[in-house]
Amino acid sequence: EGHLTVKQLSNYQARRSLGIHLSPSGMMNKQFEVLKHKSAKLAEAATVFALSRKEANIMFHGIFLPSITYPFALSTLSSGQCHAIEIPFMKVILPKSGYNRSMSRALRYAPIEYGGAGFHALHTEQAIHQITTAVKHLRCPHRQPGKLLIIALSWAQAHAGVSWHLWENPERKIPTGPNPWIMAVKQA
Repeated sequence: EGHLTVKQLSNYQARRSLGIHLSPSGMMNKQFEVLKHKSAKLAEAATVFALSRKEANIMFHGIFLPSITYPFALSTLSSGQCHAIEIPFMKVILPKSGYNRSMSRALRYAPIEYGGAGFHALHTEQAIHQITTAVKHLRCPHRQPGKLLIIALSWAQAHAGVSWHLWENPERKIPTGPNPWIMAVKQA
């Protein structure tokens, strides 16, 4: 009586927490699969409905981007994974927006003011979310998230064996860092 059995899970097994699938190991395989499936479902929905160009643009900016990028502040997906996530949806939404589905990425992601289509690359969106989250927490060093981030950065710096702040000079090469998120922000 009063005993509680706690099931031990692998460090590589992701757990869903507030809309993101995280694993203690930092692996993003489950999150990648979930986002890829969500992109395919949104592509299927876009295929079924007859959308005007304006409605397709609203679907991309108002539905696809918010639902796919929600976990990006804490995720560390590679650029290849981000591209694989956006492929199913972009294949459908580009023609509905009035663009050739085989248009170059440079034109696809260029701003409308410069003759581009104005779409957003998911890897760029992920970098924006990561940097915004880091700056937000570093600006509040007296609150718990800010304190934890400062501790994590100090620990990562000690682990890397360098005397300078890891984010101070992003172009400087260091050995692989202990925290994939800290290294992702450094590379962003």
